[in-house]
Amino acid sequence: MPDLATLARRAARRKAAADAARFGGPALLAAAAGSAVAVGVDRLVGLTLPLGLLIGAPVALGVVWTAWRVWRERRGALASLARVDDALAMRDRLSNGLAFQAAGDDDPFAQAAVRDAAHAAGAVRLRRAIPVRFDWTWWAW
Repeated sequence: MPDLATLARRAARRKAAADAARFGGPALLAAAAGSAVAVGVDRLVGLTLPLGLLIGAPVALGVVWTAWRVWRERRGALASLARVDDALAMRDRLSNGLAFQAAGDDDPFAQAAVRDAAHAAGAVRLRRAIPVRFDWTWWAW
């Protein structure tokens, strides 16, 4: 039976990977287009800038932008479990269990909710709850 805090950390990491796939594809596709335009302009105008700069700078910008978006989209442990609850139609069992566990409540209802959440956590498949999808923009690579 996995610990709820461990499941929350794993869910947050999986959400970050899903966000990286969601934001990274379009960013790198735009970077590839920007690199192609930069190389074309360089060749037409005759600036003779280093090819590594013309290709690497837009790609590096795309990677930095993706990392920033993933960082900006991150949420806490409770929000991560709430997302899993919603995706698997668990009616807030996991997030309530984590909240009661964090509060350290001695109430029998709270203890029952924590036990129920810990039991439900054993059946959670994060691949199903938080899928990592690479859309069409990744096929450019």
